[in-house]
This record gives sequence, structure tokens and C-alpha cells, in this order.
Amino acid sequence: MTDAHSPTQAFRDARDLLLRHREDYPAALAEFSWPRLDEFNWALGWFDVIAAGHPAGTALAILGHTRQRLSPYKRIRRLEFSELPKTIS
Repeated sequence: MTDAHSPTQAFRDARDLLLRHREDYPAALAEFSWPRLDEFNWALGWFDVIAAGHPAGTALAILGHTRQRLSPYKRIRRLEFSELPKTIS
């Protein structure tokens, strides 16, 4: 999903605006706004889109790479993903 209205493109546009105005704070402040999206999954919408163009591919490919090159005691044995807290407390 790389069309102009995709969530990934919305974040890229926001990032690019900040990079364009990195030395002009008043312009960045006047023009920047966070993308307003109904939902966005960083893993799928940002990192997987970037990884798709990388020869290593996905996180599983990276883990496979380490499995081939590391001693058994240095390998990652378990990898868990969970919901992050929405507040600091």
C-alpha cells in the first residue's frame, strides 16, 4: 500500500516536511501536523513497508541470519510481542 492516501505515506510526508524545514523552526511549526488516521499499525504500516525493499526482508529473516552465525548460547531463544502501555504509569 503505497498510494498517496496510505497511512505509511502520511507519516512519510510528515517526516519529509520536518526534514525540509529542519533549520527553519517557525515554518516547521506553522506547517506541521500529525497525520490523523483511524488506525495505524507501526509494524505492518511502517517497518514491513521499509523491510520489503531491503534484501534481508523481514525480522524472521534477520533471526534466521543470527541463527546461522551465532553460537547456540548467544542466540535469541524467545521473542515476544505484547501491547505497550498507553500511559507512563
